[in-house]
Amino acid sequence: MSKTKKNDNDTMDTKMSPRERLEFYRNKKLQKRRQQKLASYHKNKTVKQTEYKQTSDAIRKRMYRAKQAETRQKETERKRKYRNLARNKNVELSANTKNSNEMIRHVFKNRTSKHRALKKLKDSLPQSPKKRSATLAAYLKNSNSPTTKILIDADVVLSPEEPSKKSTEKAVLQDLKTTIDSCKMKRSKDSVTSMNVLVASISGEQVTQSRCRKNLAKKLGLPIRRISKGNTIRTTVLKTERSCWTYTFRKTRTDAISTETKQLAYDFWLRPGISRPTGNKADIKRERIGPKLYTSHAVYILEKTQTEVYLDFISENPDIKICQRSFENCKPYFVRQARPKDRHTCCCRYHVEIKSAFKSCMDFRKKIIKTNANDIGIDVQVFESISDVVDVTLCINPTLQCMKRQCAECGIHKLYLLPEETGDAETDETVKWEKFEKVEIKVKGNKTTKKLVLVKKESKVSDLFSHFLQLLKSFPFHQHRATWQNNQFQELSSNLPLNHCICVHDFSENYRCTELKQLQSAYFQKTEVSVHVTIIHRHALPDIDGVESTEQNPEIITEHFFVISDDQQHDQYFVHEVRKTISEYLASISYPVDTMHEFTDGCAAQYKSRHCFGDINNSSRDFGFKHFTRNYFETAHAKGPQDAAGGLLKRQADLAVLRGQAHIQNARDLYEFAVSNLTRTKSVCRRRLFRFLDFIPREGNLSFKPISNIRSVHQVIVDNSSPHIIIRELSCFCEKCSLQIYHECVNVQRIGQVQHHEMVKETNNTFDVEEDDEEVPLSEMVSKGQVIAVYADDPDHDYFLLKVQEAIQTLNSESTDAWGSTLPAGIKVITGLYYDNIDNKNLLSYKRIPRRRAVVPASAVVYICSEIDARANIVLDECVHLNILHAINDIIMS
Repeated sequence: MSKTKKNDNDTMDTKMSPRERLEFYRNKKLQKRRQQKLASYHKNKTVKQTEYKQTSDAIRKRMYRAKQAETRQKETERKRKYRNLARNKNVELSANTKNSNEMIRHVFKNRTSKHRALKKLKDSLPQSPKKRSATLAAYLKNSNSPTTKILIDADVVLSPEEPSKKSTEKAVLQDLKTTIDSCKMKRSKDSVTSMNVLVASISGEQVTQSRCRKNLAKKLGLPIRRISKGNTIRTTVLKTERSCWTYTFRKTRTDAISTETKQLAYDFWLRPGISRPTGNKADIKRERIGPKLYTSHAVYILEKTQTEVYLDFISENPDIKICQRSFENCKPYFVRQARPKDRHTCCCRYHVEIKSAFKSCMDFRKKIIKTNANDIGIDVQVFESISDVVDVTLCINPTLQCMKRQCAECGIHKLYLLPEETGDAETDETVKWEKFEKVEIKVKGNKTTKKLVLVKKESKVSDLFSHFLQLLKSFPFHQHRATWQNNQFQELSSNLPLNHCICVHDFSENYRCTELKQLQSAYFQKTEVSVHVTIIHRHALPDIDGVESTEQNPEIITEHFFVISDDQQHDQYFVHEVRKTISEYLASISYPVDTMHEFTDGCAAQYKSRHCFGDINNSSRDFGFKHFTRNYFETAHAKGPQDAAGGLLKRQADLAVLRGQAHIQNARDLYEFAVSNLTRTKSVCRRRLFRFLDFIPREGNLSFKPISNIRSVHQVIVDNSSPHIIIRELSCFCEKCSLQIYHECVNVQRIGQVQHHEMVKETNNTFDVEEDDEEVPLSEMVSKGQVIAVYADDPDHDYFLLKVQEAIQTLNSESTDAWGSTLPAGIKVITGLYYDNIDNKNLLSYKRIPRRRAVVPASAVVYICSEIDARANIVLDECVHLNILHAINDIIMS
């Protein structure tokens, strides 16, 4: 049969032409390949999918591999974009080359006219080739001829200077080739150094951009990889740490000090304990190391004086003879003395404390892994940043419940700890770490007060890791709140709808009036001036700003609005007058405000209290806004342009006084100085506006009944069609929320549900009894079965936790409880059972003390822990603990 089939093919081959035969076998081969692919598809389709393990270790490894794959994909995408960018540059380069010939390319209307002109030129020239060449050479030799100039510009004819230039380049290239031929095959140190210098010198940016690296390598007799290596050496010398040492080495004098000694002194300046980075990305020192060549490095700050550094160097290297002046000349150019502006102010306690604990924990883990590398059976990860630790303790797609540590699938238990990190044996080694604690400090009048200070501790390793785990419980939600609120502000500012306005409020630190010639007796009698700063973001108005803002082309105007006053009481009444002044300004420029968005910090006395919420509830009635939102930045994360604006006003006022240009003694003088000198701006904002308030009226009733868990609220919404206010934990300006459809918010999984609350005014209270106004109504909200925090008149405790058994009641006679506390008749009290701390390691773990009833005054209630179930054993959340301390501080400050 095979012979028959072969004979048939031979017969078919003889009948077909060569082209038909080629087409026949091509189709036959293609059909065979399709059948093979189809067979492989059906074969692989039946293969059973592998099931992944669901253990924590397997999940962590898969996440790590996925993260690595994502990193590789990003790197591949970055390289692809870089290649496309380089290709586009080359296209532009070739386009520029083509443009040089455009001036002689499209002169004739068509090819026929060009051909006729060329034929006419040929007929007019002599018939002999030599005479033709001589004629053309004589004609083109005249460099003043317009024709010759055009041909030179189009690179058709060489300029008179071009032959000498080409001969020079050829001679230089030949000398380089001779030198390279003599050095490239030698392996000595001098030959390798010479080759590196030569190759780096000829592998610059011009060679790369003109894409002549291959031709250059061919003419020099080098492989193209050697030219590429030279480019790498050039980049390393000019743009890395070596350039800093090169600059310092060149800067020193040529004296008897050897290069090794200079290098040793240079490295000594950069040791830990001698200098440290500032930590600020903007602190970069830049120095010139050559024509159009610069080197840069992050700034380092000395932790000692230069004399102390020199003495330490001499004591460590007694054999080296070097004077202090020469040693200081070896100092890197980016190392400098510490200055007052290097202090990091207004830092967040959460971030500072957890960064310190994280660094101490990871340093100890590195030490354990290095010491017991063979005994550790599993791959224990040394985390590079806090975000890596947080990711391990959260779900892959974390929700609000995960952030609050209320999710059963994630938590701090997912963080693996070594046995050495959790042990509590007597033989365990101790570590040094830092923690913020309240410490009693003596103040004026032989009194003591508690202040928050950084305490250095030396304890067991388990104490350090327990403290770190406690911080890790509340840190993700704090970080989420800070990031979310800032992102929402940025998104709203970038996409501000028409007829909307944003106001960022903040009280600047009071300005202290100073004199150029200050009396000694008047040092402690300086007058202080209140300065309130508001950053206004609104759409442009044609009559005011000279440009019109539309939905297609929005133009956002930024204005700095200052309110200056002699009044030192920063409360809701002051803020109400500021808002009233801003509303009057917007009405004066005819800016229609349908929705007002305010962003502030969480100061209870100024912006975030029940009285402030009540004032917000009246915004539609007082100022005519249809919709109003008050948004709060996270604690210690509200710094922004408003702080810089207030600092600018005070700094310029101080400079004017020092120069003798102004005489500022009160708020009126500061206001007049600002109006005269600071109204015009350069680039930060469109204009600065100043208003003066001589009097703050406080006759109106802005006192309202309290709201539970007010510290956790970050957005308050008011609608003129509703008598209630809407509160929620985080802000949102999605499409649904912008249309006031809050129950359909797309981010409800990240910010939670909205809550409606009715603001009720309080009666029979005045501003003079503000302390009772803050405390007594809180006790009226206490109900049976709740856990409350009561103020502790004890130096060892800030507060006590109490389970309420009987709500508020009035004593008919004098009463003494089981703890020996005696209270007189007629006082309002609450009865319950105390909680006691049961774990010295975890200070937030409590156990209820049974059968010893306590009677406490109702006025001692500082916080209602509605988040906690009144069980026998409870663990207080870090956020609740900080809220209680904040409430106590508010009572003490008031």
